[in-house]
Amino acid sequence: MRTRASFLAVATLTMPLALSFPASAAPTSCPSSGQGNGGVKCTTLTNGILATMASGKTFAEVGYYRTGGGNLTAKLGAEKGGKNFWSGNINMNNTPFHYGSMLTVSSGCGSVIGKMLADGSTYTTPPKSSC
Repeated sequence: MRTRASFLAVATLTMPLALSFPASAAPTSCPSSGQGNGGVKCTTLTNGILATMASGKTFAEVGYYRTGGGNLTAKLGAEKGGKNFWSGNINMNNTPFHYGSMLTVSSGCGSVIGKMLADGSTYTTPPKSSC
């Protein structure tokens, strides 16, 4: 059992750059300032809240709390140092529901902008410091 657990930890570290998961930390509301609780940066969209929940020197956690609308397949992403980092397509048809991705981004300090690409449009959050 111990060997298997070690193997799973290694396998997780070598997976692709973006992992999709229900992001329970995504806010369900966003003030007009775009500054949520705990340093979250967010944007209110027609059918939900897009948020950058966490960021560091090499990662960004971006989430979307979907509240309504029709069928939606979208990508979550982050911009850091002028480079974009995207998840794969995420089926976001369930509402209300949290969607999220933990993305590996460029190393170092700098601002991270959370993004969502849906139906040919890109939506963004205000910048969040990564250090």
